[in-house]
Amino acid sequence: MSKDECFREPDVIEAVRVGEWPHRCEPALREHVRTCRVCSEVLAVSLALQNDAEESAPHVRLPTAAHVWWRAGIRARQDAAIKASRPISVMEGFAAASGVGLGAAAIALGWSAFAAGLHDLGSAMALALAAGGIATGVVLVPVAVYFAIAEPKG
Repeated sequence: MSKDECFREPDVIEAVRVGEWPHRCEPALREHVRTCRVCSEVLAVSLALQNDAEESAPHVRLPTAAHVWWRAGIRARQDAAIKASRPISVMEGFAAASGVGLGAAAIALGWSAFAAGLHDLGSAMALALAAGGIATGVVLVPVAVYFAIAEPKG
C-alpha cells in the first residue's frame, strides 16, 4: 500500500455516512483515526462534505397521505363539474344564436310593414337601419357562440 492510502478509509467514510462517528463507532476505529494521518484527513473531508450536504439540502415538508387524497378528490370534483357543464354551455350558445336568428327573421318578415312606416324618412334611412340590424346579428352570433364554447378560466 502507498503512504497516501489506508485500508481503514472505507470504514471511516462509512461511519461518517451512517452517522456513527464519533460516539457509536468502534473504539479501535477512533484510536486508528487519531494515529493515522490519512484517515484523519479522510475524516475531516467526510465531515465537511456531510455538513455541506446537510446545510444545502432543502428542508421539504411532505403532505400527509390524507391531505393528498383530499386534494385529489377536490380536483376530481372540479374536473367532473367542468365536464358536465360543457353541454349546457354549448346549448346556451345555440339558444343565444337562435334568439338572434329569430329576431332577425322577425325583422325581415315585418320589414315591409316597418318600411311602409319609414317611407316618409326616405330609403337611405331604411337602408341604414337594415344594415345596422344585419351587422348586429353578424357580430352577436359569433360572440355568443364563442362565450358559450370557451372553457372557463380558473
